[in-house]
Amino acid sequence: MKLALLGDLHYYRPIDSVESSRHEAFFNNVFKAFFRNHYDYYISLGDMTHFGTPEEFQEIYSVIGSFDSSEDFQQILGNHDAISQSKYDLKKQLGIPLYWSIDHKDARLIFLDTTREKSPSEWSGIVEGAQLEWLEKEIEASDRKPILIFSHHPIFNTTDHSTENGLYISNSDEIEEILSRKKGVGIFFNGHNHTHSIAHKNGWHFVQSAAVLCSLSYREVEVTENRITINTVFIKNPELDQLRQLIAENLDGFALIPGVLAAGEEKDHSLIVDLVKTKI
Repeated sequence: MKLALLGDLHYYRPIDSVESSRHEAFFNNVFKAFFRNHYDYYISLGDMTHFGTPEEFQEIYSVIGSFDSSEDFQQILGNHDAISQSKYDLKKQLGIPLYWSIDHKDARLIFLDTTREKSPSEWSGIVEGAQLEWLEKEIEASDRKPILIFSHHPIFNTTDHSTENGLYISNSDEIEEILSRKKGVGIFFNGHNHTHSIAHKNGWHFVQSAAVLCSLSYREVEVTENRITINTVFIKNPELDQLRQLIAENLDGFALIPGVLAAGEEKDHSLIVDLVKTKI
């Protein structure tokens, strides 16, 4: 099984014809790069839109729908996605559940909803009630099959910036207690903090993807019988990178982290998890 993971995209509607030209060139070419190779699933880690309006979602899904692999696209919500609309309205417009799982023969994929509804001044994450109970059952049902969890927000004190205000799931302790029950390998993927980062804590691997407007890149994940391999694909296009910088600098409310810092260190670019040892 092969996956492609896209960090925070922050798609927005341009305000004039000049901005529209560079906007179209940038976002269309990012998706061309993202969909260029074949993967079993293409996954957005949230904040695919900047203001979360119906028009933004309509436009971005029109772009995604132009690619043959769009039927394999999976999106979880980020805090920016849920700023303007209720989750009920988002679920209705996008035709997606808020949280769900896919039981693939190679691994169990778990997609979390960590966003707060229409809360522009509170951007931390939270997982409550029924979803916590559901997560417990998913962990138990996975037995020793590898689990890959996809979340917009990180667990507290794992990846880069995840101890800072608003940059982690507020009830991380409850989630960590559930994760501790996992037998075998578990990997937790997230966006939100705009930098590439890989960390390890309490037997779990934590992989954070940078915002595309900070680092022109995406992650790819391959799961085989013997290992899980995670790499970072940097889109090497100087003209596109100039557009990225220009858009990011002029987008109100976007937290721009310089490209060198957003890219992280070498250790944040790749990870190999041996599955053979966990079976012994």
